[in-house]
Amino acid sequence: MLNLKLTISIILFTAFNMVAQMDVNDDRLYLKDGTVLIGDVKMNSNRTTIFENPEGEPKKFKNDKIDKVVFYKNGKRNTFKSIYFKKSGKYQYLKLELVGNLTLYSKYIIYGPSGIPNAQHSGDTIYYYVRPNETELKKLKLDGFARMGINRKKSMKFFRDCPLLVSKIKNKEIEDITIKKMVHFYNNNCE
Repeated sequence: MLNLKLTISIILFTAFNMVAQMDVNDDRLYLKDGTVLIGDVKMNSNRTTIFENPEGEPKKFKNDKIDKVVFYKNGKRNTFKSIYFKKSGKYQYLKLELVGNLTLYSKYIIYGPSGIPNAQHSGDTIYYYVRPNETELKKLKLDGFARMGINRKKSMKFFRDCPLLVSKIKNKEIEDITIKKMVHFYNNNCE
């Protein structure tokens, strides 16, 4: 019995130690040429991403050369894809939320006064999606008036190819309905 407790303690200690080590310089930068760099990654909005590893000088990469960035923090993984937007002619990082029949991305936008001390800032999450046979990302707008919750009619129209989900939306069977919950349900229950 003592050996079992000791073994479990060693396993848990090793697992926690591995998670703690992942937080330090363990980000991954995936370039479009297939190269994977492990170190510290800082994403900039000025079309460059800075990569730094413990042994070398920081390197700058243009965002058009980057496929994705993966951050590991507190045992969680967050993936950001570098995606080209034709309308603006720029690459932007979008957070990869869900992968499936609908691949869902998000971007958090901060609104509010700038340069004013103690000013209140508000923000909004904008969602984008792409279906398996499509290449162009599209904005997913299912919110209601003044962004007050999900608009059920828009949601039922968007997910019309999944009668089960439409029924659940119509009958208010999904608790605390969100875009992520609907897309997750769609990916797991609809074809």
